[in-house]
Amino acid sequence: MATDSLLSIILIALAVGAATETTARIFRFWTYPNLLTPALNVIFVFGGVQGAAIAWGIGHGQALASIWPVLFMTGAIVGVLYEGLNTYRLHAWSWPEAPLFGLRRPIDKAAVVGVSWGFTPVTMLIAARLISGSAL
Repeated sequence: MATDSLLSIILIALAVGAATETTARIFRFWTYPNLLTPALNVIFVFGGVQGAAIAWGIGHGQALASIWPVLFMTGAIVGVLYEGLNTYRLHAWSWPEAPLFGLRRPIDKAAVVGVSWGFTPVTMLIAARLISGSAL
C-alpha cells in the first residue's frame, strides 16, 4: 500500500506550480497584471486544490494504476472550470495575442490549458511516491 505524505504532496505541488508559472513567464504563455496572482495561484490552486485536495485527497493510499484516470479527470475538470472562470469573470491573467500551441482564441487556450491541469495531480502523486520509495 502506498504511503503518501500530505506534506510531501503539497511541497511537490508548490514546486510544480513554481516551475509552471516560471516557464509561463519566460515564454509569455499568459501574463498577470498583478505579481501577487501567480504566487497565490501556486499556493492555493497548485498546493491546495490540485495537491492537497485532489492528489492527496483522492489518491492517498490508492494504487496508482486504479486511481490515475480519476485524478486526471478531476484535475482537468477543475482546470477547465478555473481557466473558464478566469477568461469570463476573474481576468486575473490574460492570454497574449500570439498563438499558444497554434491556438489564437482565448477560450481555446483556456480549454487546452484547463485540460492539461489533469496531469498535475497525477504527476504530484507519482513524484511523491518515487521520492518516498512507495509503490506506484
